[in-house]
Amino acid sequence: MRFSILNSDAERRDGLKALLRQINRLARFNEGQDWRQVERTLKRQWPDLLVIDWQDWMSVKDVRHLLSHYPDLRIAVLTDKISPKVVGELMDEGVRGVVARETDPCLDRARL
Repeated sequence: MRFSILNSDAERRDGLKALLRQINRLARFNEGQDWRQVERTLKRQWPDLLVIDWQDWMSVKDVRHLLSHYPDLRIAVLTDKISPKVVGELMDEGVRGVVARETDPCLDRARL
């Protein structure tokens, strides 16, 4: 699988890569610290999934803009501080899933 990861903190991106390798040990990664870098990575290599590690500076408007240019892009959002209203807005824009950070990182592959 090919993943793109968006978060401004390199250590958090590395942590996400470690978790995603539990799903696929041979996973390939592109990463960006802001929306502009993510758009550049999309032009180089199309991911199976863009994982957005949601931060306070991000907005639904940013996701809307990205999906308007890349409508086939699959996006999942990882978050811990987001309102149910924003979750609904993200899903309405086309985000495939919103996952709470406190979700157990030990994935049960039988349930996937």
